[in-house]
Amino acid sequence: MKNPFFDNKSNIYKEMCECRHFLHSHPELSLEESITSDFIFNFLRDKANIKVEQIHRGYAKHGVVAIIDGNGGASESRKTIALRADMDALPLEEKANPLCENGVSFKSIHANKMHACAHDIHMAALLGAAIYLNQNQNKNFNGQVILIFQPGEEGLFGAKLMIEDGLLDKFKMDAIFGLHIWPDLPFGEWGITEGAAMANSDMFTIKIRGHGGHGALPHKTKDPIIVSAHLILALQNLISRMNNPFSPAVLSITQINSGTTHNIIPEEAVIAGTLRTLSTEVQSSLIEKIKQITNGIASTFDCTIDLDYQFGYPVMINSSKEAKFCSSVVNKIFPGSKVHHSMTASLGGEDFAYFLQKIPGNMIKLGVLGNDNKNISLHNPYFVPSDEIMLAAAGYWIGLVNNYLK
Repeated sequence: MKNPFFDNKSNIYKEMCECRHFLHSHPELSLEESITSDFIFNFLRDKANIKVEQIHRGYAKHGVVAIIDGNGGASESRKTIALRADMDALPLEEKANPLCENGVSFKSIHANKMHACAHDIHMAALLGAAIYLNQNQNKNFNGQVILIFQPGEEGLFGAKLMIEDGLLDKFKMDAIFGLHIWPDLPFGEWGITEGAAMANSDMFTIKIRGHGGHGALPHKTKDPIIVSAHLILALQNLISRMNNPFSPAVLSITQINSGTTHNIIPEEAVIAGTLRTLSTEVQSSLIEKIKQITNGIASTFDCTIDLDYQFGYPVMINSSKEAKFCSSVVNKIFPGSKVHHSMTASLGGEDFAYFLQKIPGNMIKLGVLGNDNKNISLHNPYFVPSDEIMLAAAGYWIGLVNNYLK
């Protein structure tokens, strides 16, 4: 993998690799990223040589924001571009990837914590780009670059919290860009989606209260486990038979909890799951149908069913202009690289959506399938992509800045 700014023998690449290895081996969960935050601050100050007064902390607890001014600094007539990387890890026990020798050497040192969604790569690549951009700001671009290192992406609304803490009030941004490593694309290929690109990611918990009793006397009970079985099947039919197949949606039951032993029919059962949609219209329709199904089954089986529905991240919508700009940058910086210009939207969730509700922008996907990461998905205990992909990621960041602020 090559980029036109530096190669795998450069000091910047070496710094990126050391940075990535440290971050990968010291993962921290959402909104607990204190060590990660300190590391990023020190790196920006000591390696990228960004002045301390240009580095800001405390957004969403551990967020870090750094400013790089180009030729002539920032002014009313100059544009500002924001680049975002996420910081948090997942509650997952890492396993040594037999396809990745390097992965063994910088494996997570913390039990049940792992960078299994490539946030370590996202951070390291942006830090490498920071070194290059701050060294060359008077040569290649005018205006201002805002580097955003965001905590709490994995379900704890970190982007929303940063906005609520005044990030967009303090820093005016003309456009914002994100990047996500993507194991469904071949190594070094790019994916761009205009419009809805990532889904509404909602959660629900359903508590069923019946009447317990002896397992040998089911006729004297109201069995919540039987009710759960009917409810689960009915909810699956909601997607397969009640939703338009041309309006993508997924409903997955991910938890079932009930009972204590083999001969007791329990009083309660709890099921939980997630609903993913790509439009608010489909989301609203399916929520209403979930309510109708739970009420109907409660009436049929003469039990009580309580639905706790929680809205997650909103649908992430890439603006058309910025998506086309990203495509043009990739074609210019990486001639010959394959770009999937109309990549199918994902039903995964992404809180970058909150930034895109306020500022035009785009999140691009960068493939790592093959190389030393064969057929391993995000959020998998073996997911350790090659360091080499950071050359493409950092080159992309630099290319965005040089072309947006030219």
